[in-house]
Amino acid sequence: MLSVIRHILWATDFSQTAEAALGWALMLARAFGATITILHVAPDWVKYYEERGLEEWGEEELPQALAALQNVHIGAKSDQVNEKAEQLRNQGFKVESAVLLGSAPVQILEYAEHIQADIIVMGSHGIRSWREHLLGSTVARVIQGAQVPVMAVALQRPAKCEHILVPTDFSGATRAALDYALNIAHIFRAQVHLLHVIELLESVAEWEAMAELEKIVANGLRQWITERMGDEYEIQVHVLRCHHAADGIALFAERESIDLIVMSTHGRTGLVRFLWGSVAERVVGQVPCPVIAAKAGAFRKVLSSSGPLPVEMGN
Repeated sequence: MLSVIRHILWATDFSQTAEAALGWALMLARAFGATITILHVAPDWVKYYEERGLEEWGEEELPQALAALQNVHIGAKSDQVNEKAEQLRNQGFKVESAVLLGSAPVQILEYAEHIQADIIVMGSHGIRSWREHLLGSTVARVIQGAQVPVMAVALQRPAKCEHILVPTDFSGATRAALDYALNIAHIFRAQVHLLHVIELLESVAEWEAMAELEKIVANGLRQWITERMGDEYEIQVHVLRCHHAADGIALFAERESIDLIVMSTHGRTGLVRFLWGSVAERVVGQVPCPVIAAKAGAFRKVLSSSGPLPVEMGN
């Protein structure tokens, strides 16, 4: 097995979900011996003011006042970041930190590349409004643009990794996600579950035929695993019927007490994706457990650049 996580970028806005994400970042750092970089992105109020031409409102002193307020804000956030970094160093973690100014998604993505992070870990507030469906939440925009896997953590609960779910549509992108999940499962000795959701509107609707279809799909999954993975791994296969793949994944995750979902973000494109989001983004907004989502290429990139596990971690 490979050490797929050597450098973790924890992006924080100091919210409860960000703190929940930190719990997972620490667990991964401890398991893989990884460095953690703490990143906070503060909004650039002065740039916002300038780009929107608010000086035309006649408030000549507003830019100066905003700049002064922004400096105070950055100073306060820098103190928070430095304090958190020192706390973690005292616990034995390797920690770096940064406070940047600008758009959170843009800065997170650029900084992840700059430090060559292997994974971005951040809190997710879910998709709460129609506006966020259209414009995308910060975590959705990071997932869409990241060149490495992104872990989105929605709820504050103890981090544990005993059951990992990998949704599949039999594609090569799923294989990349499964390879990545197996590396994490190896570290935590977790059970991997492979799930295919039969979307009712895209298949036969007669319930009499569904049971037989489930058997066919389940057998297909087992054959797919054998052909690609051999008999080296014990992977549980599941098939579920639901009107939408994301809803089926969320239902299964809750029913089976899944601790972590690993999935590819490939899939729907164009207007359908713009209005409703990809399956992965919908899952992030629905499930209580963390989701690691990435393009297949991002999973492959991390896997191909990974080194061997430290001896004490690989045993």
